[in-house]
Amino acid sequence: MFALVEGLSTCERLQCDTTVGYGGSPDENGETTLDALVIDGNGVRMGAVANLHKIKDAARVAWAVMNYTKHTMLVGPSGK
Repeated sequence: MFALVEGLSTCERLQCDTTVGYGGSPDENGETTLDALVIDGNGVRMGAVANLHKIKDAARVAWAVMNYTKHTMLVGPSGK
């Protein structure tokens, strides 16, 4: 799972796909927000984040939610 998240984070940082990461799909205000979800089917666990600003590794944050909190999804006012 960790290796998969590292691969996703690399793609987010390098913008290897124009729809992945901070450079893709801006909203109506021209801002890009990121969402991410990771699911561990073996342990039936998940972590998700939504509407993140100024964070380039959304997949890593979702992984941290799954591994270091008792929550499954974190989102707040603009994810700040």
